[in-house]
Amino acid sequence: GLFIHSDNALVRFYTSPLPLEFLFGILLYKAQPYYAGLINRNTAIVVLILGFVLLEMEIPSAGRFLTYGIPSVLIVGTAIIVFENTRLPLLRLMGDASYSIYITHLFALEFLGPLGHQLKLSDPSPLNMVLAFSMQMIIATMLGVVIHKLIEKPMTSYLQGKIKKRRTRVPAIS
Repeated sequence: GLFIHSDNALVRFYTSPLPLEFLFGILLYKAQPYYAGLINRNTAIVVLILGFVLLEMEIPSAGRFLTYGIPSVLIVGTAIIVFENTRLPLLRLMGDASYSIYITHLFALEFLGPLGHQLKLSDPSPLNMVLAFSMQMIIATMLGVVIHKLIEKPMTSYLQGKIKKRRTRVPAIS
């Protein structure tokens, strides 16, 4: 993407960091059984916090993958270790709603910009950064969970029922 410039949306997408970030998520899932035993929980907690700090720093000149992708890999990869064998229903709900959170978080962030300004959180102090980030995470997650429960889950159930009915009606070839 650094070398190919195109007006074609498909070319722009596949040369952007987004597919690479998606690939890293798949690799984390596949590699988890191997790396989870190599890193102890205390080290994972430190790296998890570091991931959030790097994510909040938002270094725009570093490019999207370094600014968001690497911190996200650190957060997800170490959260797997930190919360291994822990039953946290709220995290389970957030995981189930992750697609809806992903789809809707930009709408929440767009709304929160003016709200953060009204609450005087745009001043660049460490406390304001933590408060603004926390507010963004909570509101974006809540919106995503609501969309998951009201739209995504019912739609998925409906479509799965349609697919199941269609499969049962197709005669087998013998």
